[in-house]
Amino acid sequence: MKRILLAIWLTLAGVLSLNAQFENVGGVVSIAHGTHTCHLHFTASNLGKNVSNPPVVDTYGITKVLEFTVDTDLGYYKFLVPDEYASGDITLHINWTRSTTGTDESTKTVKWQLKNLVINGTSENCNAGENTDAIQDTYDAVSTTTQIVYKSGDMTIAAAEFAAGELIILEIMAVTVDSGVALSEPALVSIGIDVIINKVYQ
Repeated sequence: MKRILLAIWLTLAGVLSLNAQFENVGGVVSIAHGTHTCHLHFTASNLGKNVSNPPVVDTYGITKVLEFTVDTDLGYYKFLVPDEYASGDITLHINWTRSTTGTDESTKTVKWQLKNLVINGTSENCNAGENTDAIQDTYDAVSTTTQIVYKSGDMTIAAAEFAAGELIILEIMAVTVDSGVALSEPALVSIGIDVIINKVYQ
């Protein structure tokens, strides 16, 4: 029995040594074992609004939204890159819908623009240096009474731009579409942020 238990222990020890990294911090042993994608989600009510050109706050049913006037209104959010950040780009998407009912807005388009500025705590200027990405999406529903929520494609913050523990400031705006007929007033429901982090056990 002892030999069996010893064999099991040695097998487990071998597996852990191949797949895990140990760190002793303050007497607590932390085990970093692989990575996974952390999904962060921030609703419209979490966003800050520009003082001069704020999006309009509204509620559809039980869903709070921000209604954006194209090329005018601005929303903001700040978040810290997790200390457990492992590698890879950060990707972001917008969950959105239309603000008006009573008309058919099927096949009309919206273009969301996202600016980001990484604050490293030593050298970043708040007034310059931001990066810009954008994504265009289409409202497909033909109903004149419903407000369907769509998930946009991904926008990216390149891994070379940030590090674990740094602050990222986001500016969100609905801008002129590249092609097609523009949605009259797009409404933001939430922002999704995906970041790859280490799995840490204690």
